[in-house]
Amino acid sequence: MTSVECVLTCSLEVLRLCDLYTDVYFSSQTMINIVFTAGTTFLLLSARTSAHPGAFDTLTALRHFDQCSDILRTMAWPSAKLLYDILKRMKQDWHPTAPTAPAPPPGPPSLQELQDPNSEMFQYLTRMGWVPPTVAPQAPPPARLQPPQPEVNFDMQLAQLFGGESDGSVFDRESRNLTLKRLITTTG
Repeated sequence: MTSVECVLTCSLEVLRLCDLYTDVYFSSQTMINIVFTAGTTFLLLSARTSAHPGAFDTLTALRHFDQCSDILRTMAWPSAKLLYDILKRMKQDWHPTAPTAPAPPPGPPSLQELQDPNSEMFQYLTRMGWVPPTVAPQAPPPARLQPPQPEVNFDMQLAQLFGGESDGSVFDRESRNLTLKRLITTTG
């Protein structure tokens, strides 16, 4: 087996491995590098087969290349998006006439675009009956935070009820028992 055949076999196995995943979005960082390498291999093979026909079909190599770039595009890591862009530019350099993957749909219109009466989006929406808001809605003022209340323990409450003094420390047992007896006799 030649080195080109070994590399081709490995790259095809990478695609097969990615097909086993139900969702490559949460793939590891290592998988990103492996898929990028496989995509580069398929791109090199497509250029080689255009110069030396018969070894591996150019369209098949480009189809496998597109699979690798699609896998990178769907991964969550920012580095996967960067490597996807690199592969896309490499394909444009090496095969300028080859079809590229469709561009992702445009995002929502910007606020500036919606406020500019000369923009295409503004004119389109107004033809449909949209009226731009005259005044931006005011956000409610933030709620005022209440200062934390001092913690009142049972002894302090008893002292307040019966006119005793408490500095917040625990009463001794005798005064507590007397206070409880007074409380029971007055409420009972």
